Amino acid sequence: ILFGGIDTEKFMGTLSSLKIYPDARSRGSEITSFVVAFTSLSASSKSGTDTFTPTGFAQAATLDSGTSLTLLPDDLAALVFQEVGASTDNDLGVVVPCALSQVTGTLDFGFAGDNGPVIKVPISEMVLLLTDIHGNSPTYTNGRTVCSFGIEPAQGRPILFGDTFLRSAY
Repeated sequence: ILFGGIDTEKFMGTLSSLKIYPDARSRGSEITSFVVAFTSLSASSKSGTDTFTPTGFAQAATLDSGTSLTLLPDDLAALVFQEVGASTDNDLGVVVPCALSQVTGTLDFGFAGDNGPVIKVPISEMVLLLTDIHGNSPTYTNGRTVCSFGIEPAQGRPILFGDTFLRSAY
């Protein structure tokens, strides 16, 4: 962690700051969480870009280093799952074929409106290895290895950008 300094080797593009908003626990000017305006989500690859959010979309989202996964509004999570071929398993949660870690596309998270910063998270950063208590990875019936996916639907919980997002942001 670098407090008060900027390491220009750690990011591409222009560094910009985001307004931090109070949350339900904030009192007066006291800020208790890193709540930002999440304003767009799209998927980009060599074949093009699919936009998941409508014009004028804005949701409060918390940048949370204490959360491993990223929790998106349910409708957005469903669109992302459809895009990457994710499914939900009662025991394992949201899963994808581990081969998805070889995909070169990105999920592009936009903040603070049309002219705000966009954080491009490689799809590979969202693919997490799963193992059982014996160190074995589960497999689909076709023999392909199953991995966890780093996004879940919020299902009424706050929108959170956890480690699967934050490790791609500066």
